[in-house]
Amino acid sequence: MVLHGVSFAEELGYRDVLEAMERDATYPLRYVPTVSRPQDPRNAGWAGRAGRAEAVVADVCHDLRLAADRTVVYICGNPEMILNVEGVLVRRGFPEFHVKKELYWPKGKQPVEAGASASS
Repeated sequence: MVLHGVSFAEELGYRDVLEAMERDATYPLRYVPTVSRPQDPRNAGWAGRAGRAEAVVADVCHDLRLAADRTVVYICGNPEMILNVEGVLVRRGFPEFHVKKELYWPKGKQPVEAGASASS
């Protein structure tokens, strides 16, 4: 299962590939995109899940019947989101060793703007 959270639907990178993989069923995959700003005009027409990843992950786990003792979770992205999703999963009984994390940038640091040098 891929829970893919973005602010705007246009940011759902590889959406077409992931949806095709889900339809193909050669490799069992569930693709669950969600947008955190469903009322924004840029998301006009969005009919999928709405909310930040940490706000929908519990419902997704329930809906897909993901058992904490048989599911390994890989979370990557914004450090705050990672901590929030991890907290939801731990409260749902996921063992710590089943929750893998990759931060896009270290907690406490701001991401480097595109085109800016890392030393500026």
